Amino acid sequence: MADPFVVNSNILHRSFAARPERVVSASGVSLILESGKVVLDATAGPAVSCIGQGRPEVAEAIAQQVNKIAYLYSGARFTCDAAEDLASLILKDRPGGLSKAIFVNSGSEATDAAIKLATQYWSEKGQPQKKYFIARKQSYHGNTIGALCVSGHDERRQIYSDWISNNVVFVDPCYSYRLQDSNESTEQYVQRLAKQLEDQILQLGPENVSTFVAETVSGTTLGCVAAVPGYFKAVRALCDKYDILLMLDEIMCGMGKTGTMHAWEQEGISGPDIQTIGKALGGGFVPLSGVLLHEKIFEALAAGSGGLMHGHTFQAHPTACAAAIEVQKIIQKENLLDNVKVMGEKLGSILEEELGSLPLVGNIRGRGLFWAVEFMKDKKAKTPFEQGAGFCNKVVNRSLDLGLNILGNLGKTGGVHVEHVLVCPPYIVTEAELRQMASLQAARDRDRPKASPSSTGRLGFYIEKLTFYPICGHCSRLNLVCQREAPRSVQTNNVVPPESGDIAPRSRDVSLHRSHQELMRHASIGQVALVGQPWVVGGADDGDLVSSRRAMLRYYTATLSIMLTTNLENNCFLSALGDDRFKQVSLKHRGVALGQLKTLLREQSLTAEMSLAITMVLCSMESIAEGTSSWYHHLTGAAAVLGWKPGATSAPAETTSSCLKSLEGRWLLRNFAYHDILMSVSMDRRPFLDGDYWLSGEDTAADPYFGFASRILQLIGQTSILNADFSAQHHQRAEKFDRGSVSQRARVIEEMIKSWTCPSLGSDDPLALLGEAYRTAALIHLYRTLFRHVPEFRDTLRQKISICVTVMCDLATRMPEGALAECTFLFPLFLAGGEAEKTEEIEIIRERLCLMNKWRRFRNVEACLEVLDEVWRLRLEGARRNDESAVDWLDVLRHRNWYLAIS
Repeated sequence: MADPFVVNSNILHRSFAARPERVVSASGVSLILESGKVVLDATAGPAVSCIGQGRPEVAEAIAQQVNKIAYLYSGARFTCDAAEDLASLILKDRPGGLSKAIFVNSGSEATDAAIKLATQYWSEKGQPQKKYFIARKQSYHGNTIGALCVSGHDERRQIYSDWISNNVVFVDPCYSYRLQDSNESTEQYVQRLAKQLEDQILQLGPENVSTFVAETVSGTTLGCVAAVPGYFKAVRALCDKYDILLMLDEIMCGMGKTGTMHAWEQEGISGPDIQTIGKALGGGFVPLSGVLLHEKIFEALAAGSGGLMHGHTFQAHPTACAAAIEVQKIIQKENLLDNVKVMGEKLGSILEEELGSLPLVGNIRGRGLFWAVEFMKDKKAKTPFEQGAGFCNKVVNRSLDLGLNILGNLGKTGGVHVEHVLVCPPYIVTEAELRQMASLQAARDRDRPKASPSSTGRLGFYIEKLTFYPICGHCSRLNLVCQREAPRSVQTNNVVPPESGDIAPRSRDVSLHRSHQELMRHASIGQVALVGQPWVVGGADDGDLVSSRRAMLRYYTATLSIMLTTNLENNCFLSALGDDRFKQVSLKHRGVALGQLKTLLREQSLTAEMSLAITMVLCSMESIAEGTSSWYHHLTGAAAVLGWKPGATSAPAETTSSCLKSLEGRWLLRNFAYHDILMSVSMDRRPFLDGDYWLSGEDTAADPYFGFASRILQLIGQTSILNADFSAQHHQRAEKFDRGSVSQRARVIEEMIKSWTCPSLGSDDPLALLGEAYRTAALIHLYRTLFRHVPEFRDTLRQKISICVTVMCDLATRMPEGALAECTFLFPLFLAGGEAEKTEEIEIIRERLCLMNKWRRFRNVEACLEVLDEVWRLRLEGARRNDESAVDWLDVLRHRNWYLAIS
């Protein structure tokens, strides 16, 4: 039965059974789904997106080529710089004697072209009888009829058997994990395979054999299987001995994937006679593959017919070639092959560390950033799963549910049944991203009861990895301002995984056994509050959650808090309902609740305290789900709730004083002030509201937003006001500007920031580290402001900023990974990153931001990292502003028209 979406779509999708996930944007190694979910692309498609997504340099190269020459027909007597330059770039120094290139669209086309090229070669040489190809079992070279003829993929060949040619024979692949005898040495295994190949050549007659075809490193059929040492030397020797062409397929494994530009360079051979390339050639920005050929083949064609008896309409497409040139230049300029080698070693170690001990993982293998994990029903006996079990498909689907895109094997490929998944991320991947990928894989694989490995079950990930908001054991409140006890996690045994068929996890505190029909019938704000409270313990009014206004208010503050400590998938009003079957219902129910909230806000039937809670929840939801625009409008709404109007700079005293009466209200005011003040930094403007309206007697208490540094936050706001005053005077071109008065204000702010003392007793306490980070960020903000407006002191200010960046890097290395305080480490890191100039400082800050994203995967963290990456790139390229000063992150934000959430 086809999925309704597939039925109604005008696209003939490759699979009919399930609705495909709609991807709306992509950046780096991440795909953003329509739902807002972020998926780590651990396979770069099928090993395609080698430099990641969202590279403006490639887009610009494509645009320039389209404006110059969009298309040129290679069959006419024309050529262009793009095609010529790409060939010269790839074949510089003639690797292995390869001297010419043919550029086509897909890997399958490249294989077809290579087969025809080999056929033409022997015809030109006067030996047309050399028509037999020898390929390897369980190989894959493409999906066109010609490519399937030389592919040893049983299932894909079967339906087209009437069209498959009979001049291709197959020998065993070099697959030591499954096919090498236990008592056989590597040398003996190579000799056995070489003898099998030679026997086949002699059986056909060497005078009749054209070409031996093989993947240098096997791709999707066997799973990143590299040959044992000496195998390709033996193959090359046999081809030379019997005058047979060696064709190596590096469409998937080549162009840097294994750590060298050509995978055969690691085999100790002189090179192939014909080589196919693709995928990483154009990095997925355009369809492009190619055929590289040895000089001797060109010489034969030149001495014979004088041309190539093959061609396509879009062969050597100028725009595709221009894009590929830029991709290859980026690989060279950013030394990405070095990163492939370094990250490849780390990936192998991480996979072994995370997965190697699991009972169903039989073998982990790979080279560079081209790795596979093979599964076994019994790893000791090497007993594979039954072919009908579809084990790896279940693994791939469950991984996608967890936010990880991986690639499984391609069905029944031959006599040796292989269940594996591929991990071949882009060349730009970081160690933090690799660890995140591996941890998701480990969670996926642990989701298998030992008694029944093939059952899908509930995710062990739910129990093992889910981050719970900490509570205080003394007062049973959310740990927002309580000073009695350090944050600690809720014990995982408070949540029991559901039995088969349950809709949601159960909690000892609140029962969630309600059908979704009942929830939808009674979809009120009260019901949402009830469903949203499974992790909140204790409280005087827990007995009447539905009707209690205080419980309602606590629900929204709790929701806001939970969103700061969990990842994007958990951020909805029914976050307690973790089962995928309930996801769409959850979203619909959330929509009903939001609709009612909107009505209540419009009718002004809620208290200021309640309205502030709702607007701040929405602000936080949007900042972590999107982070570049819509959150700002909710913050504006929150300011309006507090009485702000355009032109006003303070809130009515009665509004703020009413909020200060309750714990939740006080915390909400602090929350608003936090977002408001940091907004003033990222948007280069005044805060909506000035003053210390949000401070109370608890202003020195530990806070998950800014550690112990409430006063520091106030000074950051004063600096933003100072910056706004500077800018206003500049725009008004005032002749009489009291610089002395403004300088005195700056000195006072600096002295107050420097004299601030953290009340924490432990210097390595995460909240204390966070407070120090905010102090350092406050100084950077102040020095940046003076640097922009007081040019005569720029040298001194630059030195001070440099010292602050060094301090921030030290704090970044000391902050524990995954700590609660890390939730709001973004602002200090972002400011320091914008000023970092030394490579080691940039690496520390970037790595820390990636670690933050590993645990929380907030979209605004990704957006901040994207902005900093662009700033660092532009500075490296020597880009300058009109006044010759260095490019700043504010320039990038203005260019993109982003309202960046750095909170």
